[in-house]
Amino acid sequence: MSIFENILVKTGNAIMKLRRALIIIIVMALVSAIVYFVLKNRQGFRKPSFSVIIDSDTGNGISDIFAISRALADQGFKLIGLTSAQWNQNPLGISETVYFSQALNDSLLIHFNKESIPHFSGGETMIGYGSDLLVTPSEASEFIVKKANEASLSDKLNIITFGSLTNLATAILTDSSIIPKLRVYSLAMRYNPATKVWDKNELNARNDIDALDLILNTKNLEIHIMPVSTSREFFIGEEEIIENLKDKGEPWDFIFNRYLDKFAGENEYMIPEAALIEAMKGSNYAKEELVNSPPENTKRQIYVYTSVNKEFMKIDFWKVIKKSMSGN
Repeated sequence: MSIFENILVKTGNAIMKLRRALIIIIVMALVSAIVYFVLKNRQGFRKPSFSVIIDSDTGNGISDIFAISRALADQGFKLIGLTSAQWNQNPLGISETVYFSQALNDSLLIHFNKESIPHFSGGETMIGYGSDLLVTPSEASEFIVKKANEASLSDKLNIITFGSLTNLATAILTDSSIIPKLRVYSLAMRYNPATKVWDKNELNARNDIDALDLILNTKNLEIHIMPVSTSREFFIGEEEIIENLKDKGEPWDFIFNRYLDKFAGENEYMIPEAALIEAMKGSNYAKEELVNSPPENTKRQIYVYTSVNKEFMKIDFWKVIKKSMSGN
């Protein structure tokens, strides 16, 4: 083989290698793009107008009220339902906890002039113990079933739970056909990203552990968990609350007076429910990962928020509220 022919062969081999490398790069880029868009769709990133039902144990603290108010103040957050959840296992619990939460939900909507938003009372007790699950429909669970049946696989019903999962679990037990049409965001449990260990010794989980297990064991149900171990990073100070809410008129006077009567005196106050709402805005606000479910539950993967950008969250929280105050 002549020197010229040898050069041609080597050049041809180099071109073939370069072509193969380019093909591999293009394929990898296409795969990455497909994975990105699939995950973006599955994670339910906030659309400009985001419709959601909030299921809340509003009566057990002030943080739920802050979070619901932040949702009501956000023009891009369309609240299509507000339901009340029981919190019977809370050591500060009173009799008829769900009715207390319902009363506060009703008051919030009145003060925001949004009584037209459907607001229903949830189940009074846990769904049962172990294999003896009790299906006791409530106004809240029936509303969830109704709205889920109006949803579709491509346009799911978004549900946020701030407390026990009683109402959602009851809805699924009532009509299992709604499962693939739901996207659930729950404040529940603890999670250690380093060890990948779950901990259910947490108040929302304990308020209805069977309901939580039912949700975790339900295949084809899209779940996003905000562990309290992550959400606790987001808090606001008493000075901020006074500066931003005092003497601002309704509905903020109602919220501030509720805070002043029951919870004033702490330098900082955690608002984990608001952390969940802020996290739903996207990756600038929180990091979300796909991880294995607790080992005692059905083997599957679920979404979990493993960290939050508390500074971004705080800025956005007060920005939304101040914008609402200005009437914009």
